[in-house]
Amino acid sequence: MKKDDLFNIIDDLISMFRNATVFTIYDRAIYQMDGLLLSLMSKDNEIYKNFIGIVSSSENFLFRANKLEGVLRGLKNQIEICQTKKYQVFISSTYKDLIPYRAAASGAVIFANQIPAGMEDFKASHANPTEYIKNVIDCSDYYILIIGQRFGSIQDTATSTSFTMMEYNYAINKGMIVIPFIYNGIDKLPNNDLAQNQKLLENFKNEISTKHTPSYFRCEDELKKQVTQSLGDAIQQYPQAGWLRFG
Repeated sequence: MKKDDLFNIIDDLISMFRNATVFTIYDRAIYQMDGLLLSLMSKDNEIYKNFIGIVSSSENFLFRANKLEGVLRGLKNQIEICQTKKYQVFISSTYKDLIPYRAAASGAVIFANQIPAGMEDFKASHANPTEYIKNVIDCSDYYILIIGQRFGSIQDTATSTSFTMMEYNYAINKGMIVIPFIYNGIDKLPNNDLAQNQKLLENFKNEISTKHTPSYFRCEDELKKQVTQSLGDAIQQYPQAGWLRFG
């Protein structure tokens, strides 16, 4: 859960307990607080044990509400000083030509103790593919772009925009940190579409090279090392909101 979203939920609960003039409001706040704490920590955590102790006491619910407000304020203070933060990293590329390279990039993100997000992890959803992808990007902190030898499926025929380009354009419009990598090995990648779309691919690569400073890779190990180093540099230079798990 992102820190700002977490603090908004905690503040709403504090307000509910402060205004719990009737038991139904108090009871609803208890239910929501229990769900929040269990999403952040185990039942063995001292904060959760303290919560259960207060809820189970025989004191008037108004006194319990006041104590629980204090627990929530203490939780906010501990989160403020908590250094445990993970970043979600969206991995964007064509698929058929870059399967092992995507795996290498994902492994590098995991090695950096961060959270990779990409098409391999997509689940069944009511949303259409474009909206689903945008939702995943919305939840991500950094955007890794890998360009191989395939332009890929066209998402917008009027502008010859591929799905990978759509993802990139959406990330750029959101102001995300883009970390680009371009294949420059001598070997032809499997399932490339150079015969059909080489010009479109070259235009896209030129756009990326103009707007950013890409790293160039020739093999999976080289890409993995570059992702590890570049992601670490990006996190240090451009820290994002990140995700917190407490306890």
